[in-house]
Amino acid sequence: MVCPLLWPVAGYSSRMSERSPQLSERSLRVKPPVTRIAEMDETTDTRTRILQAARDVMLEQGMRRATTREIARAAGVSEGTLYNHFPSKEALFLASLKSHPTEFVQMLIDLPSRAGEGKVADRLAELARTALVHYRHTIPIGSSILADRDLMERHQALLREQGAGPYRANEMLAAYLRSEQEAGRVRPDVDPDTISYMILGACLQYVFWTYSTGEDSFAPAPEVFTRELVAAACSMLEPRG
Repeated sequence: MVCPLLWPVAGYSSRMSERSPQLSERSLRVKPPVTRIAEMDETTDTRTRILQAARDVMLEQGMRRATTREIARAAGVSEGTLYNHFPSKEALFLASLKSHPTEFVQMLIDLPSRAGEGKVADRLAELARTALVHYRHTIPIGSSILADRDLMERHQALLREQGAGPYRANEMLAAYLRSEQEAGRVRPDVDPDTISYMILGACLQYVFWTYSTGEDSFAPAPEVFTRELVAAACSMLEPRG
């Protein structure tokens, strides 16, 4: 399974949380990373060490500023060893994404097979919550890619080669909604693609808004936002009668 997203997030950065209080670990129930470089020992294989170091360094410095030399240093290996495992920084970037999917990514992967289970509203609410956490971390990393034209073009080429990209998230959510349509739990006249754009686009815009306005943001609390967003979506999804 190719990871569906453009930018990865593994673990979290406490400095990001400080910049956006409404998106705190408590309010979004963010879990700290399971493994950090400092916690690894000599038994951890080299590839895993490099992947973890790449995630940590890119979260800390952004994709543009992160260098393979710094990633190798954080992993405790030589830069030559890093290139023995990965041909480029971009390839390392995508490999780190696929090796450690976030809760949001894992939920997207599992969604289509879970059609018919529980309530559609509950499933969408959980997806929206994890999307806020995901976008909170990926916006800073993604911005550094978009700010560098050469880096962006190389990254786009690699995404095309691997069949990855942010559109995959929308495809997976839409596939889930189509399955629910077939089960009679979503209205047949609703366009799943439009609903997927509505939900994920709103989550991305919410996080961008809070980053842009800082501590004085007028954005509603995350739990209020997700509740109202899902209520609006379900008003269009629920079968009539």
